[in-house]
Amino acid sequence: MLVCTLLIIYLSYMTSIVVNPKSRKELQFLSELLQKLGVDVKVLSDEDSEDLGLAMLMKDVD
Repeated sequence: MLVCTLLIIYLSYMTSIVVNPKSRKELQFLSELLQKLGVDVKVLSDEDSEDLGLAMLMKDVD
């Protein structure tokens, strides 16, 4: 069973990119690559990614 994990990339000017890797291997590769490039990376749990999705939906309603 593949767990849906999101990778949040924090850029130097305080914006973020959300990446949804296809596999754990791809998640590991992207995390390592971005860290080597000096980019801060945060991997979200399933619960955190659900919270992010709900927050985005609530923002769209306003």
